[in-house]
Amino acid sequence: MIRTVSGVVLAIVCGVVVPCAPAASPCVAKAQDAVRMYRSGAEAGTPSADGYRVTRVRRDDVLPVSWAIVERCGHPDWPAVSVAMEGPGVRVARTEAVPAVVTVRAQVAVRVGDTVRVWRQDRNSRLEMAAVSDEGGAVGDRIRLHVASADGEPVRYCFGLVRGPANVEME
Repeated sequence: MIRTVSGVVLAIVCGVVVPCAPAASPCVAKAQDAVRMYRSGAEAGTPSADGYRVTRVRRDDVLPVSWAIVERCGHPDWPAVSVAMEGPGVRVARTEAVPAVVTVRAQVAVRVGDTVRVWRQDRNSRLEMAAVSDEGGAVGDRIRLHVASADGEPVRYCFGLVRGPANVEME
């Protein structure tokens, strides 16, 4: 006799309970439908041998998002797809074979109007000066800066790469 208890398939052989494998979710035509059914606990409406099923769910604590790991029923050796799980339903921005894309906004290291330390280093020299940022950016972003002099010379503009808070490497 075979039974499913707490998501595990159990085989009862000669009165002994033997755990066989985790219970697989049913295969359905679209990855999003597999995730919806997994969340709701519903049975498959139209099973599909070439469809998708949820194999596990992983929690991303950095993005506060859960990801359903979805694989092809007919091709378990193919790479699995991760689909974002949100709210009471599932919001997936792409088609069935492509996972949802979550954009992570990088933390801004330099804001517009900040006074920053601009530097450039060559093999034998290092130049360092103060400038004011005309654009904001995160680490790795290219921003525009202006350098003003106290003696009334015209403002000079330069570009640089943000290396950290108030720290810009001149291009």
